Amino acid sequence: MKTITLLTCLELDDFIIDDELLVHELESRGYKVKLKAWEDFEDEGEDLFIIRTTWNYTDHLHRFLGTLENIQDRLLNPIETVRWNSNKKYLKELESHGVKTMPLEIINSKSELEAKLNLLGGDDFIVKPLVSAGAKGLVRFNRENLPEIFEEMILQKFYPEILKGEISLFYFNHQFSYAIKKTPKKGEIRVQEEFGGLITCYDPSESEFEIATSAIKHIPGDWLYARVDIVPGVGLIELECVEPSLYLSSFKQSSKLFSDALEQKSLL
Repeated sequence: MKTITLLTCLELDDFIIDDELLVHELESRGYKVKLKAWEDFEDEGEDLFIIRTTWNYTDHLHRFLGTLENIQDRLLNPIETVRWNSNKKYLKELESHGVKTMPLEIINSKSELEAKLNLLGGDDFIVKPLVSAGAKGLVRFNRENLPEIFEEMILQKFYPEILKGEISLFYFNHQFSYAIKKTPKKGEIRVQEEFGGLITCYDPSESEFEIATSAIKHIPGDWLYARVDIVPGVGLIELECVEPSLYLSSFKQSSKLFSDALEQKSLL
């Protein structure tokens, strides 16, 4: 019996998790499945490690990558993919490749923020750290109330389209699997379930498929999973390849599709 470890973290009380569905699916196929927190991780010679709910890694990125390097021969997504995707500068790279992304600028000071507002246009903006997850550190502001900037951050115009929802397309082993729509609750711009977001199944348009297809072809490494987040009518907002929520409970066949893709990679 081969063993698969799903990497998680020690403190998940404030998160909504449905990875038990993946555990059940893998166990039904004859695999032994473990869950291990990456912070106090011990390698016991497992056959495969899959990054799942390591949702505090952005606060300890150097240590996190060091842990993954020690198991990189058995790791999915691969360390090459994780390094690239852990810093949101990848969005500028995708933009340079012609991927339709939500327009953004990278800033590292308040004076630089002021200088770049006119490049984006409008009066309503957001900033967020280059290394962050789950909307952590996101600040919405206007020209009359500029935030202080103490680190490199992404600056974007706020698009009201986000209030109608953000969509996610899931790709397993480079193939489209399913899609969902995440709609923020009234008065909120964050779409995650933890902030009251509504999750529903979704049928992407041709233009949305085109954005997703153009984005995933630039992901480095032999990756297993990727989640493409798009604001309809605007463009790509994120490409999640480290520890994306897969919303397994929102699409009935998701755990099966993930497990099928895993086995197709001939790693087990």
